[in-house]
Amino acid sequence: MPSTIDEGTTLIEAQMPLTSGRSPDVIYLGVYQMMGPCKVSKDDVPLDPRCDLHRHSLDGFQWGYGGSGPTQLALALVADRLGPGREDEAMAIYQDFKWFWVARLPKRNWIVSGSELDSLIDMVIAVRNKTREASARRGQRDVRGEDDE
Repeated sequence: MPSTIDEGTTLIEAQMPLTSGRSPDVIYLGVYQMMGPCKVSKDDVPLDPRCDLHRHSLDGFQWGYGGSGPTQLALALVADRLGPGREDEAMAIYQDFKWFWVARLPKRNWIVSGSELDSLIDMVIAVRNKTREASARRGQRDVRGEDDE
């Protein structure tokens, strides 16, 4: 039986990943092409680029650098993994995800599972939250320092 942290929250629930954990067994496949847009699919279906959220690239997906194609891919992957109703969250973190993972991919084919993407996105969210906490603490110290003068 799971131990309880506070009323109604179990230890297992408290350690749940920040992503939705949607279909962890899906497979994302990126096929690199030297000329033209790269192909990205989710279980053999082309990945929706989510241009409804923001259109960065007129030429489709790319990876391995920080341009518009990798930005569109980062947005598409994050929005897909977070799922419907979490578009604001996807918009808040996809640029960080681009630099954390998409821009670092080698310019060749790749394959990643949904659960692996969830872990990567969770890391980006955790780092972002830690950075915000540290900034807030620094801001509090700055305010206290100004008051002390």
